[in-house]
Amino acid sequence: MDDIFQLSSFYLELKPEQANRYMRKNTPKTFLLLISLLVFSSSVVFSQDITLSQFKRATYSDLLIDSAGIYHAVFLESPAIGKTRFVYYSRSTNGGRSWSKPVTVSNDESGNGAAQPKLIQDKASGEVYAIWKRFGLTDARYPIQDVILEGPGGYNAGTLFFRSVGGSAPGEILKIGEKEETVISWFVTHDPAGNITVVWSQVTDESALSNWKAWFYADWIRTAKIRGGAVGNITSVTRPNPAPYKGGAPPDVGFMNLHGYFSPSGALKFVAERMQNRGQVVVYSDGKTIKKIYEYPKSTTFNTFNNPPRLLVDENGTEHLILKPDSSTLEAEELWDIDPVTGKKRVLIAIDQEGFSLDGFQAYQGPDGKMTVTFQAGKPSGSSESFFCSYRDGVWRSFGMSKNSAMGSFTYREFPFNGVYRPTLATLTKYDTTFVSVAHDKSGARKMLMTLSEYFTAGSFSTSSPSVIYIGAPEEPKNNAGPPKGKRN
Repeated sequence: MDDIFQLSSFYLELKPEQANRYMRKNTPKTFLLLISLLVFSSSVVFSQDITLSQFKRATYSDLLIDSAGIYHAVFLESPAIGKTRFVYYSRSTNGGRSWSKPVTVSNDESGNGAAQPKLIQDKASGEVYAIWKRFGLTDARYPIQDVILEGPGGYNAGTLFFRSVGGSAPGEILKIGEKEETVISWFVTHDPAGNITVVWSQVTDESALSNWKAWFYADWIRTAKIRGGAVGNITSVTRPNPAPYKGGAPPDVGFMNLHGYFSPSGALKFVAERMQNRGQVVVYSDGKTIKKIYEYPKSTTFNTFNNPPRLLVDENGTEHLILKPDSSTLEAEELWDIDPVTGKKRVLIAIDQEGFSLDGFQAYQGPDGKMTVTFQAGKPSGSSESFFCSYRDGVWRSFGMSKNSAMGSFTYREFPFNGVYRPTLATLTKYDTTFVSVAHDKSGARKMLMTLSEYFTAGSFSTSSPSVIYIGAPEEPKNNAGPPKGKRN
C-alpha cells in the first residue's frame, strides 16, 4: 500500500478585514489520512461570500465562466414547503462581486419540479445553455413537484430540457429526446469539433408505456448534439434489451450515474453504474467495450446517486475514476482515484477517526488536465465540513474550505455565511456543507459555489435553511509547506 501520512489540520484563512474580528483558538484533531502524492496545504483564501439563492431551500448548483468572463450560476430551489422545486439562474458581470436577481428557467407551467441542472457554452456561438431533467408529464393532472430519491447521478425517470440563459432574457424551453418521462441519468460535454453533446440512459417507449421506469431498466444509452439552439439527430450508443414478452419487464441491466467525455479521436468514454446479478457494479467504457471496475456489496444501503462515480482526465491523457466505495468492507471511509485502464488504485482520502463520516463528494474537470475533488465530512451530531483536493502536474493537494474543519469538534464554531463570520455559534445550531460546484476562468483559477445549511433544534422541532453561496476563489498558498511532520505508516 502507498505511504500514508496524517493531516493534522484544515482551516480557512480569514480575509484581511475580518482577521481582527476573530481570535483563532484552533485545537486541531487528526481525522484524515491522505495517500502517496497528496501534498498538504493548510489554508485557502476566499475572495467573496455572497448568497445567491433566495428562499433558504436550495440544493444542487452548477457554475460556469464563459469565454467573455461572465459568471453563470444555476441551482435548485423551492420557494416554500410544498412548492415546486425549480431551476433558478443568476449571473455576474463583475467577477462575482455582485449577482443578478435569480429567475426561474425550468418553470414551463406544468407544475413539475426539476433535478440538478448543468451549464454549458456553445463554443461556436458563445451561447450559454442550462440543461435539466424535469419530472412528471406536461399534461399530468397531478404534477410531481419534487423527488426525494434523486441526486447528481439520476435515479427517477424524467425528461431532458434545455434553454439559453446568456442573453437579456432566457430563451425558449426545448425538449431533448422523444417520449417524456423515460430518461434516468445524463451528462453533457463537447465533442472534438466543439459541439455540445448530451448523453443519457433511458427506458424504451414500450417499457415506459408498461410503467417499467426503474433505473435498472434504462439500458438504452443515446446521444444528441445541440447546434444553434436546436437538437440534432439522436444516435444510440447501446441497444436496449427487449422484454421477454409484450408488456413484460425488460432485463434489469440498466445504467445510472453516467459521466464521461469525448477523447480527441472522438471516442465516447464514460463510467456508469449498472445492475449485474442483482447487485450494483461500476463499469467503464473506452468507446468500444464496457468492463467492470468495482462491485458494491449486495447489502449496500447508501444512495450511490448522491455520490456518483466521476471520470476525469489529467494533462497526460490518463483517466481518473473518482469513486466512493462501500465503507462496510473497509477499515476507513475512503475516496478512490482509479485508473480505469490499468486498474491501479490510489486512496485519495481515508477518514479513520471513529464517529466521522465522508458524507459526499463532487469531482470537476478543469483545463489542461486540472482536476478538483470536493468533499464533505463530519459527525452525525455536528456540522459537516467542506474540503477540496486539487490536481495539477501529477500532484494532489488538499485544502480546508470551512472554519470548523480546523477544530477538534465540528460544532460551535464560526462559519462563512452571507458574507459574515459568525463568532461562536449557538449551542442549538449546527451548519452543514452539502454540495460544492466548481468552475475555472481563462487563467485556470477555480471559483466555487457552496450549499450551506443552518440547522436549529428546539425540543422535537428542527428547521434547516440551505442556501447557495458564492465563495469566490480558493487560492493555493504560494509557499506550500508540504506534508506535516509526524508519524508515517
